[in-house]
Amino acid sequence: MKTNVADTSIQAYGEITREGQIANERELIFSLIEANQPTTSRNLMYLSRKERGNITRSIFDLVSAGKIEVVKKDKCPTSGRTVRFYGLKQAC
Repeated sequence: MKTNVADTSIQAYGEITREGQIANERELIFSLIEANQPTTSRNLMYLSRKERGNITRSIFDLVSAGKIEVVKKDKCPTSGRTVRFYGLKQAC
């Protein structure tokens, strides 16, 4: 199948998936949210020392899995912009 994604990008994604890096990052982000909720993606980037793209992917995966949720939208303490704050999803 032809895509606009470079072959090297597809290969790199396959490698990190096989090595479990994505799952490990997801677990790290979940534990950081659990310990620091509510928190922003910027704070998660600072705490984990991971790139923003990795943080965003992990957050998306955790939201999709129903493990975390946006608990509020408020001003970021660092940038002053309105951002999402994440926390563990509350059981009903």
